Parts: sequence; C-alpha cells; structure tokens
Amino acid sequence: MLGRFAKVGCPHSAAHRHNVDIFDLTYLILHNNCGRGGPKPRVLLFDMGASVGFKGVKGGIYATMPANAGGRTPSLPLFYKMYEDRCLEPDEVFAWEPNPSCSAREWWGEVPAAVRAKVRYYEDVVEEGELSQAAGDGPHPARSFLAILEANVREEDFVAVGAGNE
Repeated sequence: MLGRFAKVGCPHSAAHRHNVDIFDLTYLILHNNCGRGGPKPRVLLFDMGASVGFKGVKGGIYATMPANAGGRTPSLPLFYKMYEDRCLEPDEVFAWEPNPSCSAREWWGEVPAAVRAKVRYYEDVVEEGELSQAAGDGPHPARSFLAILEANVREEDFVAVGAGNE
C-alpha cells in the first residue's frame, strides 16, 4: 500500500513542498447531470478494489460527503454518494475484492435493500489474460472485467470505473 503522504507536486518552490495527500479527492471533476434535459442515463459503477464495501457507514450510503473522504473511507459508499449528488445515482454496481479485510456481513454493513439489490460483489481477482485477449483477439478469461463490461454496458450508458491502490 502506498504511504499516507506521497511526494507529489513540483519541488521548484517553497509553495510546492511535495505535501499533497494521495487520498485527496478535491482534484476529481465528475460529470454533473443535474439540470440537464431528458432522462437520466443508466449509470453503472465498477469498483475494482472494494476492500471493505459498505462497512461502518451509517445507513450504508453517506447522507453527506464525509470531511475525510478519500483513501481512509470505504470507496463504494463514497463514489455512490458522489455520483448521486450529481444526479447520476448508480443503477448497477459491480464490485471486486479478492482480499476483503472484513467478513461478508461487515462488508455489506447497513446498506439498504434497494441499494443492495443493485450490487454484484465478486470476492475474486480481475484477470484480463494476454494483451491480445484484452484487445479482443480471442475470448476473455472467466474473471475478466472487460467481459463483464461488454456483457452489461450499452453505448448510451454512463459508466464510472474505479480501481484500488494496492
């Protein structure tokens, strides 16, 4: 796992001292669908590093964005809330974690039934095989993210993909 504070940024002045927290999410600029005409697109959220799922989040999904959002908070409820706040509440969620750091009961936490019904949880690794397979030359391996993506996504869908940092 990466250190808590990575040495990122330019060291060219005292104003840029390599002190940016790698878990700082303020740099993210997510699409905002609020106020747009027409129906909401079907939204699919893919999280390939859902280590603790919804564990420890009251109600399963944050009511408001946590002040300490980033690598120290569960990613699924965080990204779910971020997209929900932008009128892009996920319709389907695909989550992978080969090494969960909690039990299945803890992983699901207090997530409400309506959200839980949208979630497909794979306690497994993602494996794409050879580069040629990932590029579409030959069948995808059984554990392929790309195969699941192709089987579930339509051209008009809104797709968000996240991956863990370990």
